[in-house]
Amino acid sequence: MFASSIRIERLILPIAIAALLTIASFLIPNKASAADFTWTYGADTTQDQFTHVDLNPGIARDAQGNLWVIYTDGSLIIHRLKGTTIDDLIELPNGTRDTSFNRPHGDDNYWLNGLWIDPADGKWYATVHMEFNYNPNWPSGRWTRGIGLATSTDEGLNWHYEGDIVTSDNPTKRDEFAGDYWDWGVGDQSLYVDTAGGYFYLFYGAGWQSKSEWRDYLSTRVARCEISSKMMPGCWQKWHNGSWSEPGLGGHDTDLFNNSGINAVFYSTYLNKFVAVGQTMIPGRHDGTFATATDLSTQNWTVPEKFIDADRLYWYNWAVDPATSDRMQIGQNFRLYSAQNFYENKSGKYINVSLGPGTTVPITFPGSYPEVSVPDYSPLWDWTPVGAYRQDFSNNGIGGWQKIYGTADWTVEDKQLKSITQDGGATLAVDNASPSIADGYMSFTVKSVSNQRFKAVFRYQDWNRFAAILYDNGNIGWDNGTSVGNLFSIPPFADNSVHLIDIYFKGDFITVYIDHEQKYSGKIPSFPTEAGKIGFSTWYYSTIMFDNVVVSASLPVSPHPLPPYIASYSNDFGGGIAGYQERFGSGGTWAVENGELSGTAGAGTTVAIDSNSPRIKNATIKAKVKPISGQRFGIVARFNQNATAVSYNAITYENGNIGYDTSSATGTLVSGINLADGTWHDLEITLNGLFVVIKVDGVIRYSGEVAAFRMGEGNIGFMTSNNAHVHFDEVSYRMSEVYHFQKGINDFRNAAGNGTWLHENGMLSGQSNAGEWTTNLNETMGDVADGKLSFSVTPIAETRFIALLRYTGDTQLGLMYNDGEYLLYAYQNGQSTMQSLFNGPALPLGTNHDIDIAFSGQNLKIAIDGAEKYSGAPNIPTTAGKIGFSLWANSHIHFDNVVVARD
Repeated sequence: MFASSIRIERLILPIAIAALLTIASFLIPNKASAADFTWTYGADTTQDQFTHVDLNPGIARDAQGNLWVIYTDGSLIIHRLKGTTIDDLIELPNGTRDTSFNRPHGDDNYWLNGLWIDPADGKWYATVHMEFNYNPNWPSGRWTRGIGLATSTDEGLNWHYEGDIVTSDNPTKRDEFAGDYWDWGVGDQSLYVDTAGGYFYLFYGAGWQSKSEWRDYLSTRVARCEISSKMMPGCWQKWHNGSWSEPGLGGHDTDLFNNSGINAVFYSTYLNKFVAVGQTMIPGRHDGTFATATDLSTQNWTVPEKFIDADRLYWYNWAVDPATSDRMQIGQNFRLYSAQNFYENKSGKYINVSLGPGTTVPITFPGSYPEVSVPDYSPLWDWTPVGAYRQDFSNNGIGGWQKIYGTADWTVEDKQLKSITQDGGATLAVDNASPSIADGYMSFTVKSVSNQRFKAVFRYQDWNRFAAILYDNGNIGWDNGTSVGNLFSIPPFADNSVHLIDIYFKGDFITVYIDHEQKYSGKIPSFPTEAGKIGFSTWYYSTIMFDNVVVSASLPVSPHPLPPYIASYSNDFGGGIAGYQERFGSGGTWAVENGELSGTAGAGTTVAIDSNSPRIKNATIKAKVKPISGQRFGIVARFNQNATAVSYNAITYENGNIGYDTSSATGTLVSGINLADGTWHDLEITLNGLFVVIKVDGVIRYSGEVAAFRMGEGNIGFMTSNNAHVHFDEVSYRMSEVYHFQKGINDFRNAAGNGTWLHENGMLSGQSNAGEWTTNLNETMGDVADGKLSFSVTPIAETRFIALLRYTGDTQLGLMYNDGEYLLYAYQNGQSTMQSLFNGPALPLGTNHDIDIAFSGQNLKIAIDGAEKYSGAPNIPTTAGKIGFSLWANSHIHFDNVVVARD
């Protein structure tokens, strides 16, 4: 049931303040503040009776005063325990499920928890965690989840399934989702019975998982049902955007806590508050958390804050008052039980926790969301602008869709718009309910059942005048009602596969994304630019399904703020060894000699980690390295260690070979890189998820994915092995973003001029027209004031370009290259200037070169292929702005490995 979660956070900058305020208004937790209570906890106490708990047990008393506990173990056995207190429970014969648990998906499994005994008639009610659609070959998301209800009239000996009570608002099959992420449903719930308030509250886990990697994003959400309705299907309402406004079955919901699972909720008579005990979902580090609330009807929870280290808790945790054995109402002292179905041979246990007076300075944790928008209908997950027009056909109605021409049938089937073109002609349907917009974006999912031919229509005027992006068996083009043209080609979609199409349009600038990867950005001058409706067209015996239609005049922009990490860090060891210490391996010696960090290995590997360094995920790490003897060393990042395991991402060097080491896997990336003993060398490593760029002495030696790398955060350090002796110095770190174009051209968009920007041969390809300019900017990355821009450039035809920095429109700065001459380009106060900086090296056609531009205030440094060519302080604009590239006069150039590091 429990899957260790791995998260990734791309560095995407904040959107406008007004938009953030709009989003923030939907979020429930208050800002973090010092808790108005303290806590202490004791040592572990083994409790073997709960060793095989595989989901938090249900605990309740009957009218006769008997204490009952039920739980399901990893073998799906329903355990029944009875006693007078939590300490004298006796195991009774196991419970059984009747035929109403009919496994509608063919592979359904059921875990019971969350027990309530009706005081009126003694009938038992238990919530059910369900898993189905298993597939052991998935790299992540091995099943789908849902929540149901079971009842028993014989004290849990026999159980009857009453039906589903809380389900996701998305499909239940992984392959029905476009792109890399899919909604794995709801489950792993915790029941709270608010007898005084008259409601059951069900706190449950929700989340999205990657199809391609072991990576997921999790949160806690909540639904409630009046106690008088006895938890039955149809009574549950989900909490969504600040109110109980969505049905439990298929309704939308909103996070209570992101990146955190809730194990137990109870009312503290000592605090006079509700308490949620949870765990963070940080990979390899599930710290225990506390949050409190005073009103469950408004869900006014505080931000979860750490109260106990990760290594003290197992997967499933629940609180019990030792004096009363109550699970719902607890006094000053309680037991926090912990179990994980004997995984890793760990027995059940409990920890005594006591609350006390005083205040506690909070330690809180950042949220974590996918790096792309997902159809979650919840802020920070789904980036669809507020007020956007959406049509998901969830009511199986066709809405405002009307066939304009053709003989095809347009119907709604399985909550999707379906077009069947029954002859060799074409058909067009328009959504009359959609807004009429000129500039904005259109998004939808499409599934080609047969003969892959369709058009996405926008700015519809009549059947002879509209704008459309067309798809014909892998060929993507345009259509304006009277003429058509080709744009680019991709491998054809597989029949019955689902794909996400996003089209951005502003004037005659059009940008096309397929499955979150930008495939085209450029002008289509023949498009109409006046406002119009949206629609779809199909032709020539095709059967196409459309869904998840979104149309808006406001563009979706990532709402993710930068993680709260230190932006930069450096250490030249002038103050001693500081936080460095051996954290992995043995027999190594680490010391500072003459202001340099010296590492000497024994027979094995030794890893020294700087505990003072920031915990990084995506960053650029630089260091000077001098082999003394035995050329075996590495730069370590994302280091994590707990009581049982250690993990890290290291780039290693051994006798001419650059490779990687994760503590559990090693490999070689590139060979033939020779470093001399006794000589300082500059190493620079940029990490972005699994992607890494490695520079040695200023030259890129490797760029690509390292599939064995983990995606989380961690500290940095160094390693040596096999009796090697190596010195390190001037280690530094900068927050950075990487654009490598292996799968698309990301968020670089044609911003001005006439030209074409495409994804070509795994690079950003720009081509300008004769006598004209074209400019491409990264419009979603936030403005940069000081930092460093690095990129690779390969001229294809002609060689005239500007690498743009601090671009705002009103002010611009750039390094210009014009046939062997490097110039400083600046635009400010309405005036543009060009100043020659140096001549050469030339960039011949078909050759690859690495360019680095460091900029801080008026200071500027430029290096070509690792050699510094300019250092000075010219009069340049210093206002923060975008980065990008410009071309002119028939230039055709490829750009790659764009790294933006921030000071």
